[in-house]
Amino acid sequence: MAVSDKPSQTVTLAVLKVEMDHIFVKIAEIKDILKDSVRPTDFAILREKVTQNEEQINRLKTLQVYIAAIAAVVSPILLIILSSVIEGLFGS
Repeated sequence: MAVSDKPSQTVTLAVLKVEMDHIFVKIAEIKDILKDSVRPTDFAILREKVTQNEEQINRLKTLQVYIAAIAAVVSPILLIILSSVIEGLFGS
């Protein structure tokens, strides 16, 4: 009986070794994935960038309002000047 058990133990050990090697390969793959994944500090950096972008967008919106207000004031003045120039050139 001891002789017949020996080959099955060898096969069992060989199968276990193959399974362990497979597990170690999977662990290495998981480590690579985790190494490349996003960390909590990355989320903090991304949040900071989003906040900065939102602040820039708000400044641009404010600037857009100022430009529209200036254009509303300057446009009639430019029209008056342009009409005066045209009137002066062609003399009505």
